[in-house]
Parts: sequence; structure tokens; C-alpha cells
Amino acid sequence: MMRYNLILCTLKRITKQSIVCFVATLVLSLASAAFGQLADPAAALPDNVQAAASTPASTPNQVAPIPSASPVPLPVLTDESTGRWLITETIDQSRKDQPVFFGVRLANAPQAALLETYKQFYTAGETLAVRLWGCNDLPREFKGRVQVELKRGADQFAREEETVRLAPETAKRLAKYSFDTGDLDAGQYTLETSLFDTAGERVQKQVKTITIRVTEKQAKERQATFAKREQARLKAKAEIEKRAAADAAKAEKLRLKAKVEAEARAAEQAEDAKKEELKAKANAEKKAKAEAKAKAEAAEKAQKEAELKARAEAKQKAEDEAKAKKAELKAKAEAESQAEAAKEAELKAKADAEKKAKAEAKAKVEAAEKAQKEAELKARAEAKQKAEDEA
Repeated sequence: MMRYNLILCTLKRITKQSIVCFVATLVLSLASAAFGQLADPAAALPDNVQAAASTPASTPNQVAPIPSASPVPLPVLTDESTGRWLITETIDQSRKDQPVFFGVRLANAPQAALLETYKQFYTAGETLAVRLWGCNDLPREFKGRVQVELKRGADQFAREEETVRLAPETAKRLAKYSFDTGDLDAGQYTLETSLFDTAGERVQKQVKTITIRVTEKQAKERQATFAKREQARLKAKAEIEKRAAADAAKAEKLRLKAKVEAEARAAEQAEDAKKEELKAKANAEKKAKAEAKAKAEAAEKAQKEAELKARAEAKQKAEDEAKAKKAELKAKAEAESQAEAAKEAELKAKADAEKKAKAEAKAKVEAAEKAQKEAELKARAEAKQKAEDEA
């Protein structure tokens, strides 16, 4: 019944005539009766037009007589309406004894999810309140899900999803949402509502446009917030670099400590080998030489690994510093570019204003000269007429 009222309201908005609304209502009533929905088509009509519906049926090529009474007023659902819950009003004003799908059961979207907002224009920071309605115009139950997205182009700012279960021939509110607009930029956004069945197929889609406005005060506050965030980012970056340098120094200190301990242990082992050499003589000398060779190779390998590790750490540090410097230069270049663009825009605006002022001044001078010439001509004509009258 709700979308039946919406169809009639659309006809009323397009034609701006109550007569067309009445004729459309009567035609839909007769069509529904022909398909077996109602035994008496006039039972679903407003009370003040039931009398017209009860008149003798006209021939197929004739139009039923139009009564003198005006049809029942319905809310006109237009995009220009503001400060109203239009779908809610339509459902509240619908007759409860009429089936939901009466007159529109052959429509392209007999099952739909409809979204409404209180108004179209919002100031950033206002809560975007949304009501979601489900309509089932068919005499069977509908199960599925509905998805609501707040988007601007390809960017998505909010998303909600609900499971839907609609009884036959009914309309009910599915959910209420509140979206925060505090961080949204000025411009147009879309609220996209999609209804899916249990198989995941989309059966209906609604797209509603809203506009977000940003005041000058809010723009300044956002610039200040951005500056604070940038300052915090730079501070965090400096702290990360500081921690990285401290970690590198700590690693170097541990490496040197390990090297000293290794050398101390090597010295101890050499001294033990020397004592063993004196005690074991020839065999000890051979064994000592083998151990000395193995120790030398191990020390050489450890030294090479330490040098390779130090070089790798130095290389990584240099790359990190180069990346940081590159990012800093890029940010500086972008800031300078933005400043130049702003300066050019200011100069252009100033030049346009001067040009406009010159044009207005020129127009005023020309108007004054024209008025003066007309006054002089008029004075001369009056003087000439007076002289002729006196003569």
C-alpha cells in the first residue's frame, strides 16, 4: 500500500492536477480487481471517491465520469521536500485494511528496501539519521538481506547490513542508523540501498543523494587539526629514528663485547695449549699446532662475519636515512607547490575583482553621461517649445 501511495504521489507531482490522480487510482483499482485481488474495486478507494467507483461501468473506450469532489490529499514525495520523514508519513496515512501490494503487484520491484532521511542538506558534524523500510508486495514471504552504503564516488565511508524477513503483503521499518558526518568533506554523497535474496542475487537497488556543507569555521578547525596531526607525525618519526640509532649503538656495543670475550677465551685456550705442550712434548706440540690453526681460522671467520654484519648494518642505515631525506624533500616540494597554487588563485581573484570594478565604474560613467545628454536635449526641446509658444 505504501508504494501504491508513492505511485499516486508521483503522478500528482508530474501533472499537478488532482483529476489525473483520481483517474490513476480508479484504473489501478479496476486492474487489481480484474486479477482477482479484490472482489469490489471500490472498497480500496478513498471514501470520497467510492461513490464514483460504484457508478455503472463504462464501455472499454469510455472514461468513467469524474466526480465534483476532490480526491483525498496525499503527501507529495519530491526531492525538494526537507525536514520530513516522507516514507514514514506515507505509511502512517495508508489505510490499514488495504493489502500492501494492491494496485502495484505487477510492478518491476514488488519487493524493495527503501531508505529515507529527514532532509537532503546537512552541515558537517550533524548526525545523518536514516530509516530503512522493507516492502513486500507479493502474497508470499520474502527472506534475504539488505545492505546500506554511504559513498562518494568509489570511496566508502560507512556500511550497514541487516537480515530481512518480510511477511506477505506488508511494509515495516527494518532499522534505524545514525552516521557521523564530522570528518566528511563538503560535497554530494550517495546512500545506496541494495536488497538481496537468499541466493545472493540483488532484486532491487535505491540510490539517494545528500549534500554535506562545511562552514568556514569548520574548515579552519580542520586545518588546525591537520597541522597538529602533521606535527605529531613528525615527532613520532623523530622518535623512531632516535630509537633506531639507540638500537644500532646497543648492537655495536654487544658486538664489541662479544669480540673481547672471544679474544679473552682464545688467549686462555692458547695458554692452556702451551701448558699442555710442555707436558705432552711432541704429541702436545702437534696437537697445539692443530688447535692453533683451527683457532686462527675460527677467529678469521668470526672477524669476517662481524665485518660483513657491520657493513650490512651501515648500508641499511644509509638507505633508511636516504629514504627519510627523500620523503622530507617530497613533503617540502608539495607544500611549496600548494603555496604557489594558493598565491596564483589569490592573484587571479584580485585581478577579476579589479576588472569587475573597472567595468562597473565605466558603466556608471556612461549611464551618467547618457542621463546628462538626455536632460540637456529635454531642456533644449522645452526651451524651443516655450519660445514657439511665446512667439
